Amino acid sequence: MSIARELLSGETRSIRYCLDQKKFVCDTREECMTDRDDDPGRDGRDSVSIALEAGLALYNEGEYHAAHAPLESVWLGLDRDSDTARLLQGMIQLTAAVFHAQSRNWSGATGLASSGREYLEHPLEDRGVDVATARRYLDTVRVDPEVIERASPPRLSYRGTLPAAKSLSPGAVGPAAEALAEEYPRYDADAVADAIRYAGEQRGTGRTTFLSLLDDFVSNAADRDLIHQRLVGQVDLRRREDDDVEGLFEWRWHSPAGRSSPGFRRYIPSHSVPVVETFPRETARKTEPAINPRSDGRNNHAATATTRTTQQERAEETALTHTRGFLQATRGECLGAWPPR
Repeated sequence: MSIARELLSGETRSIRYCLDQKKFVCDTREECMTDRDDDPGRDGRDSVSIALEAGLALYNEGEYHAAHAPLESVWLGLDRDSDTARLLQGMIQLTAAVFHAQSRNWSGATGLASSGREYLEHPLEDRGVDVATARRYLDTVRVDPEVIERASPPRLSYRGTLPAAKSLSPGAVGPAAEALAEEYPRYDADAVADAIRYAGEQRGTGRTTFLSLLDDFVSNAADRDLIHQRLVGQVDLRRREDDDVEGLFEWRWHSPAGRSSPGFRRYIPSHSVPVVETFPRETARKTEPAINPRSDGRNNHAATATTRTTQQERAEETALTHTRGFLQATRGECLGAWPPR
């Protein structure tokens, strides 16, 4: 079905220009109501595995406070009595205890170490996390929080390896980047969130611009500020591209009498092009002029039919001209016959 036919079909909700596919696509009403999963790292793993990898990588890099964010975002949606919820909450308490010990808040550190140790008690499904090392360190902090000033906390393994910022899977890059952006006020968290969404849109297209920038942002702490500037620049460029095509075509139901009337559709293009109203033939009788009582009835009906046909064809031709011009100007596909048959 051509774009023109989609435009007038009752199923079309909106038209958008796909920047990656370089063409216009029509969204149906159902598609517009469907939430998209824009996670750049959809790689078949569940959210808990991704959160554990991202959180433990940040922890192992010394980002103890930021490490809690990926874990907490998943823990909030879990049943509090499940083993997975207990595991995540225990790890969250561990990161918080280390953070408070670094800040010399000894009472806070010992209290969190005690509660964290309780969450990690046996029996517990560890999901590949080195829980034994976490338990031992929590026991140490509970009785001697100043240990943090004598030695760094032990690194924790996950599924036999030590998660690190430089070796994150694509799925864990987004949560880690988002946590770092929210941790430091100098970073634009909204831009990072948009970059994660754009990376998801690029998935499967062969383009990795945003995923690569996010990966560098997480893994390269020395140049993170410079990488952040580049990332924000790319996000701003993409936002402007989206703004150029957003709202290019918009349908609104319109009734001149102010009543709900599906027979009247208003075509509202952007870029200051005049509004064109189209009136389907089945409802064109609403535009008929009043009957002249001094004229012959048959002639009056013939004149009305002629007027109706002329108005309809003129409106359709004008709308077609504007629509074709917009699509061709933005490298869209050519329109088919108007009106659709």
